Amino acid sequence: MTGKYSMYTIYEGHEIMFHVSTLLPYSRDNRQQVERKRHIGNDIVNIVFVDVDDPTQSETAHSLFNPTCIKSQFTHVFAVVSVDRENQYRLSVFSDEAVPLFGPSLPCPPVFRDAQLFREFLLVKLINGEKATFETPTFARKRERTLDMLIKDLYSEHMTDARMGCVLFTCSFQHKLWPVSQIYWIEIIYLLGRNKQAN
Repeated sequence: MTGKYSMYTIYEGHEIMFHVSTLLPYSRDNRQQVERKRHIGNDIVNIVFVDVDDPTQSETAHSLFNPTCIKSQFTHVFAVVSVDRENQYRLSVFSDEAVPLFGPSLPCPPVFRDAQLFREFLLVKLINGEKATFETPTFARKRERTLDMLIKDLYSEHMTDARMGCVLFTCSFQHKLWPVSQIYWIEIIYLLGRNKQAN
């Protein structure tokens, strides 16, 4: 439905799928390009590659990029990348004002001569950018709601198992061993109780 190809990598245990605009389906009849927007518009981090005719103008091209021209409720971080005539990568990072600072800090000037070093720096920066975005009010509320629902589901799913565990919990084992389901049940009740106190 959304194309045959994509870019994918693994970095330090993080699986990363890149939604590449030119690899997503293009429809001549659809001015909105919904198939592309539904992926790229729902990504927290976007990489914008600035292809400049004159490589000496890459710094100017970065300053001309305006993140507010891209409307999205989810995208909070933009990494702008360009290459000069000496195959050096220039990087600029724009983030929503609600996003806390995240590392690593850009070097001064933000130019990378080594492609492998740039790849590592960029991946770490973008992974940290996505993690920092989860602390913004928009995502913090959504995460809280999701966690609340998951805990309630776990509670209702394991309630029966926990009660059965309590029956198995005889006096002879009281000082030695607690059934796993009972410990898990106590933890869930504790979390739910803590959640009610917070509200």
